[in-house]
Amino acid sequence: TPVRGTSKNLFPLPRDEADQANVDVTGISQTTDKLKLVKIAKPQSFNKGDNIDVFLEQFERFITLGNFRDQNLDFYFLSLIKDEKMYMKLRSVKLSRLEKSHAGLLVAAYKRVLYPEAEVIALRNSLALLKQSDGESIEEFSLKIERLVEKVYPNEPFGPQAALTTFLNGLMDVEVKRAVLQKSLKTFRENVDEAVKVDKINKSLAESSSSGSNLGSSLENHVGSVEV
Repeated sequence: TPVRGTSKNLFPLPRDEADQANVDVTGISQTTDKLKLVKIAKPQSFNKGDNIDVFLEQFERFITLGNFRDQNLDFYFLSLIKDEKMYMKLRSVKLSRLEKSHAGLLVAAYKRVLYPEAEVIALRNSLALLKQSDGESIEEFSLKIERLVEKVYPNEPFGPQAALTTFLNGLMDVEVKRAVLQKSLKTFRENVDEAVKVDKINKSLAESSSSGSNLGSSLENHVGSVEV
């Protein structure tokens, strides 16, 4: 039976809305209890100053890996938001029944509010120009792409292709890029894994070559000193 009021984990409802609100506290409790059974790292509470993108990613991963489709996921999500300004902003989002019960759709709905159209356009431009930085590993570069794609193409079919195009265009090492392109792999993850593998092989060969050169120099020096 729905219980009037709010869960103690949520911020109090604004007074002008309190009389209209019926929050199913029993449902929230049952959802939380089920989530505790999942042996996956639980997302930490979101506090002022935290990175909302990281929080959304952790929440979606937790729910998805736990294979939950529960009508109270939005309540559970909001119970983790401890920043009052962010809480009030996300609480006002109008959600469909399906969005409330599906982590990916729920996160996508929140992202539409967090990233207005003008910002999305700017982010898409940034995605198109993104390049791997000096000292940045291939895995780090791929993660940066994934997070940016999640912002500009949340649950959109074009997202994976945009990620793949950005990755192949932005790879810094020409030899790695050439080797990956020759494979004609289809998915973003397949291309990332191949690039990581080729990069490791190239670095290992370079280290072996360097060690051989150093050994040769040492032998030459040793022979020279003996002759003297």
